Amino acid sequence: MKLTWKDIDSGNRRLTVRSKGDKIRIVGISGTLLEALQDHTSQRQDGRLFTYRAHSGAAYHLRRLMEQEGLKWTGFHPYRKYNGTLLYKRTRNFARVAHHLGHASVNTTRAYVEVPADDLADELADL
Repeated sequence: MKLTWKDIDSGNRRLTVRSKGDKIRIVGISGTLLEALQDHTSQRQDGRLFTYRAHSGAAYHLRRLMEQEGLKWTGFHPYRKYNGTLLYKRTRNFARVAHHLGHASVNTTRAYVEVPADDLADELADL
């Protein structure tokens, strides 16, 4: 949870992510996330955006926010899957979604993404 303001490139809507094994990658961020980050004013003196240092702290705060909105907290992983599914619906490209999620294999992404049963309906309509 070492996200700092230096990690956010608001002009290009990008975020530098440090993930497992100290891998560094740059990912695009949504306009709504960018707005939320820009509205976030609790920057600490050490430059970090958030006060918690561990996964459990992030989960605690996000769970509280979701419960305030009447939503059930199910952990971080389902939201990665949901994001992957939304991106696939828009791009229809497993490779691009895999890159965004940081998956080394497109097959991992295929397991994440829920492909609707009627995914090819438009393409089959005039065959």
